[in-house]
Amino acid sequence: MINIYKCIICKEEPLVVYSKVRDDLVSGKIFTLCKCKKCELLHTTPLPEEDQMKIFYQYQGYISHAEKPVAFMEKVYFFIRNRMIKKKIGFIKKHLEEKPKILDYGCGTGEFLKKCIEKGWYGHGFEPDKNARKISQDKTKTNIINRQAQLNEFSSEQFDVITLWHVIEHVYEPDKTMICFNNILKNNGLLVIAVPNYESYDAGYYKESWAGFDVPRHLHHFNEKSLKSLGNKYGFELIDKKPLIFDSFFVSLMSEKNYKSPINMIRAATIGFISNLYGLFKMKPYSSQVYFFKKNR
Repeated sequence: MINIYKCIICKEEPLVVYSKVRDDLVSGKIFTLCKCKKCELLHTTPLPEEDQMKIFYQYQGYISHAEKPVAFMEKVYFFIRNRMIKKKIGFIKKHLEEKPKILDYGCGTGEFLKKCIEKGWYGHGFEPDKNARKISQDKTKTNIINRQAQLNEFSSEQFDVITLWHVIEHVYEPDKTMICFNNILKNNGLLVIAVPNYESYDAGYYKESWAGFDVPRHLHHFNEKSLKSLGNKYGFELIDKKPLIFDSFFVSLMSEKNYKSPINMIRAATIGFISNLYGLFKMKPYSSQVYFFKKNR
């Protein structure tokens, strides 16, 4: 286990204890969320060593790498995912005039990347999970890389767009990753990052039971200030943001431990709806948002 003492963005110390959260999916262990007082990023500590983290992904309910929906939660996830892929592509098209070269970092089983390629975009993917990578390669008919060193081999200014859909919170060394993105993204290129927001209404309602924390798989936990700080440090300017409104319902449902009960499902739907209302009227951030950064240096 690795104890975290310094912020990965601004290197400030000491970090202050924000909350304690249990891993209810795999280990049952308690992890501490420590907050940087300067940029407000939350850090999960202690962290498993990177080569040991795979055991925390080894459970049947890890939906993002599932290929066919079986259980109720999987069906909900697949419904939301399929609806949102079209919206995500639409978000990107508003910022680009031509068919872009795109890197989907953490492409999972390749659904988003496949749709991009079908639209005539030049697509490439990065996925470290062996099983998900194989599915993605079969689905997209393109080579999916799995090592950071392979990304560094791309020539300068290779891509128009780099996307991370709920991925940056899983990355061990976001500083090195952001430097790499700056090297392989064209000038004025688009870096698209979607993350859950720990300051949202649903996060405040569920507190330490909020599924958006998902420790220790989520190594870092962002609000808008901390994500903007990360982008600015490595040469990216925040130019736009869009809510992912379905996420509040899904995360609220996941936060209900006994989601099979009608009462729990109704409560989750209610909390998700209220969370979106708070976001709409800017009383609190949305449960999850996608942020658009432009490379400016």
